[in-house]
Amino acid sequence: MINRHAFTAAAAAALLGAGAVLLWRPAEPPAINATVEFAPSLRGTTVDGQARQEGGRLVVDDRLRELFDYYLSSYGERSLEQIETEIGAELDRRLPPEAAAEARRVLKRYLAFKRALVALDQDPKLAGNGLDAIQARLDAVAALRAQFFSPAEARAMFGLEESYARDALARLRVQQDSSLSPSERARQLAELDAAAAPEIRLARQAPMQQANLAQAVEAARARGADAAEIHRLRSANVGAAAADRLAVLDREEAAWQQRITTWRADRERILADPSLDAATREVQLRRLDDERFSADEQRRLAAYAAAESTTAK
Repeated sequence: MINRHAFTAAAAAALLGAGAVLLWRPAEPPAINATVEFAPSLRGTTVDGQARQEGGRLVVDDRLRELFDYYLSSYGERSLEQIETEIGAELDRRLPPEAAAEARRVLKRYLAFKRALVALDQDPKLAGNGLDAIQARLDAVAALRAQFFSPAEARAMFGLEESYARDALARLRVQQDSSLSPSERARQLAELDAAAAPEIRLARQAPMQQANLAQAVEAARARGADAAEIHRLRSANVGAAAADRLAVLDREEAAWQQRITTWRADRERILADPSLDAATREVQLRRLDDERFSADEQRRLAAYAAAESTTAK
């Protein structure tokens, strides 16, 4: 499924951080096709993940976890209490009452697990980027999951992510083993490839596939391709639904860039006005930001302002 953080499969993130890593999946239709207005960063997006029953029982898996993480990504824009309430409402929309109540109990445990992860990240014994430190963090996170979830739940919710991380760690050990000859290293890597689950191989290939698609889109635009041709190109690679989502992102980015262009021109006018003293200039710059952008959007402005400052020097 293509979410608003599209194609986020990174072995480094899986290995070096204790938090969740979303592995890439082929495009699939969302369970509920509805845009979200809960938080500014979610506006115009479709809810990721699924909440469903099978045989009258709640399915506790990585798709349910993805639904939780979708809303949790708005933390900072909304309080944790607001997010939990919104997730509960989403569960009520998707599930019968008993299953929704069970899903809310899973959510409670998931939030407690996430809080425990924050504490785990502060443990100095788990610091560092060496392979042994990475191994220790993976083991510590696995032990922490066991405190909050049954073995079956842990496998369903985190199994693919953990398998991907441990596979990446094994490959790093082989690649960094100076005692291996090139042929021995190639043989061991090939053995790891052969032993990896199909989902792991897909996740490993996905970043390159998406990079190739991005390059193809860029080349098509360079030769004058219109939006319809770009959509056909994307549809052939990731499916029509994903292509629709990417087209929406294109339009949003174009609108954002237009706003930035106008903002930059007005900002330069204020900076160049010789009649303004430093204090007045700062007030006008702040007013310009507040009038044109929300508080969340203003976080993105810092990069543009910094770039302009560097260019001016």
